[in-house]
Amino acid sequence: MPLLFLGVIAALVWVAVLATRLNRHQEVVEAQARRLDRLSEELAELRAQRRVVAPPVMAAPVVAPPVTASPVIAPAALVEARPVIAATPAPIAPSVAERSADDWEAAVGGNWLNRAGVLVFITGVALLIGYSMTHVGPAGRVGLGYVLSLAMLLTGVTLERRDGFRNYAYGLIGGGWAGVYFTTYAMHAVDAAKILDSAVIATAALCAVAAAMVVHSLKYRAQIVTVLAYIVAFATLALTSLAGFALVASVPLAVSLIVVAQRYAWPGLSALGVACTYGIFALRGDLSASHMGGYVTLAVYWLLFEAADVIALRRQAAAGTTSAPLFPLNAAGLIGAGVMRIPIGTSEPLANFLAVAGVAYLASAIARAKWLAPSDHDSDDLTSLAFGVHQSAVIVAAGLITWSMGLRFSGARLALTWLVDGELFFIAGLILRDRVVRLTGAAVAVLASLHAAAIGLDHAGATIAWLWSVRTATVAGIGTAVAWYANRELLRWRGLRPLAHEWAFTPAATALCVISFGEMHGGHPAFAMLVLAVVLAEAGVRVGIEYRSEAYVTGAAGACLLLLWFINPGLFDARPQTVDAWRLLPPAVAFTLFAAWRFASLAERAARVEGTIAAACSQFLAAAFVLVFEWQVLDPQYVGLAWTGTAALVAGVGLTRRVSGLRWQAYPMLLFALVRVMRPLLPPDGVVTPLDVASALTTIAVWFVVVIAVRRALAKGGALAEIEDGVRVAMTVAATAALGLVIFREVRPSMVSLTWGLEGAGLLLVGFVARERLMRLLGLVAFPCVIARLFFYDLAQFEGLARILSFVALGAVLLAVSWVYTRYREKLSKHL
Repeated sequence: MPLLFLGVIAALVWVAVLATRLNRHQEVVEAQARRLDRLSEELAELRAQRRVVAPPVMAAPVVAPPVTASPVIAPAALVEARPVIAATPAPIAPSVAERSADDWEAAVGGNWLNRAGVLVFITGVALLIGYSMTHVGPAGRVGLGYVLSLAMLLTGVTLERRDGFRNYAYGLIGGGWAGVYFTTYAMHAVDAAKILDSAVIATAALCAVAAAMVVHSLKYRAQIVTVLAYIVAFATLALTSLAGFALVASVPLAVSLIVVAQRYAWPGLSALGVACTYGIFALRGDLSASHMGGYVTLAVYWLLFEAADVIALRRQAAAGTTSAPLFPLNAAGLIGAGVMRIPIGTSEPLANFLAVAGVAYLASAIARAKWLAPSDHDSDDLTSLAFGVHQSAVIVAAGLITWSMGLRFSGARLALTWLVDGELFFIAGLILRDRVVRLTGAAVAVLASLHAAAIGLDHAGATIAWLWSVRTATVAGIGTAVAWYANRELLRWRGLRPLAHEWAFTPAATALCVISFGEMHGGHPAFAMLVLAVVLAEAGVRVGIEYRSEAYVTGAAGACLLLLWFINPGLFDARPQTVDAWRLLPPAVAFTLFAAWRFASLAERAARVEGTIAAACSQFLAAAFVLVFEWQVLDPQYVGLAWTGTAALVAGVGLTRRVSGLRWQAYPMLLFALVRVMRPLLPPDGVVTPLDVASALTTIAVWFVVVIAVRRALAKGGALAEIEDGVRVAMTVAATAALGLVIFREVRPSMVSLTWGLEGAGLLLVGFVARERLMRLLGLVAFPCVIARLFFYDLAQFEGLARILSFVALGAVLLAVSWVYTRYREKLSKHL
């Protein structure tokens, strides 16, 4: 107990000294500021006088006047003012080392030893009263305590009248009052000195002593006297358990301290009172369920210091001064004392305490907003929140209520309660047009979003029997996402620009939706992402670019995952079935085509480049879904033909409607179709069916038709005409090579050269009719290749009729082609 007592005493003394020094420093700063203002006013007056009497500026003569004879005479006012300024020489300041040594010696000898002596003496008196002496009863101990304390008090009062002993006397006065207070307290609370059994009489006696201390402090107007008195008074209460009567005894002591601090504008004393009151309660208080008096006392403390803080802020606003506020100390004391003294073992008492404290701070925020003018440090500057404006009370209330919810709820319920909490603060910030309150709601929203995302990623949890089985985490995630979308639109509706953190409303909502889709299996989450992207795209076309940005990311991710599920199902938890293709892919095609149409309308109205690119990408995704759908639901033998027909349809629409995007969409589809139909023909020993050959020839024919039609479309020009012409050339060469490969694979070896020659002749004929020079050139190039094969391969490999037939037939073909070029040269020149 002595060690605890000495530790508490030392801590309280340190707090008091620090508060006193801060107060003195503030007084010095204010005095210097007033002096600086006074000097500035005098300097302004001198400048005004100089402007009034100053002669006009004359041009300087060419020849400088002698130094000894100055022709310029200073104005009278300036001449009279200069000696006044110069006549006050600056005092010679002592050296830093000398001044520091004197200050240190005076502080230690005159102040610190005095305070320490008083503290030690009063501690001895307290121990003497509690000491069990054989021949002295409780009345004798009380009398001895009063005699020693009053003797110290009277000695201090006597010495205070002498100028040289005033600081010394202040220490004696403070110690004397502390001894009187402890002796009065011991008459009922200390067993060795107990002479009063009535708690009412003991409380009245303590109130009388506290009132006397207040009156005496008002007489001397010395902060150090009051500080020492209250330090020792609070220290004596720390010696015993602070229960029952001791709790009641601390209240009038705190009231008297606040009255004195408010009367003389001593913020250091107020801070000392907050620290001592809550500190002793944290050491000796009891907040168990059976001791409701502890909660009542804590509430009285809080109300007392809150009222004192509001009154001090109003006075400071009227006087135009500032000082350290009580608000952060009061909040820290209330929360710290409650957390330390509530029994550990169950979270319910602490949750209830935090909830009640949060509601109390909401009431305090309303009172501060009503009683404190907006100029009383009330701004959006976060540095002003420490002064106890209504925003600071809102922040504390939000923190306490959020903490209480975290102790009381868990899982999806916690996410939903935090959601409601954050929404209330956000809406209040919008109604009041208060940025700090909106920021508070956003902070709670971050917690709600993170918790909803965490429980959404954890696929274990309770489910709800709805139209289908849905996890509660999914309901919480979707509900939070809807709230964030609503917040963004509410800001837009009210015409408010979002704060920096409020731009994250829609991305956070989209992310929560995507996480909630994880409850599904297989490719259904990807399909849900695609649907969400289409909805966001529609909102982006109508409202703003932030929705379109999220639609691009979400739609691209969902489409790629959906295609990947059908192409490589081993990467997912479920393999696709035919029914999945019928269920997901046609709606996916419809959604992507709708998005392409909406993006095209955007390109016509506002963002031309963005809308064009987005519409083209949506069309490509729709084409990819169509190809995958046909690949999943059709017989493998007919997939190539289906792809060819789809590509021909898309290309035909693009050519007739003059939509270059559809043509570019058809080119990769034709490529996939050609690769698909040519794959059975590539293995040298594979089995090739007539259907495979027919599919390949049909696809090649479609390629040639598209090439010819595209050339006519390119004749009208376009932004990408040169690039598309290069694609057309590549397609023509690829189709020619594919036809040659089919001939080589399916025609008898002895007839390959003749058939290739016929292919070249056919290319020439089509090139003449369609006026397609590239096809004519390919036909001419085919003949040298055929001749080379004829002499280097057929001549060595074949004999008899086969060799003769090859040479004769090919020669006839070459002669016929040459005769056509010769006979119809003039007519053909028109087509060349």
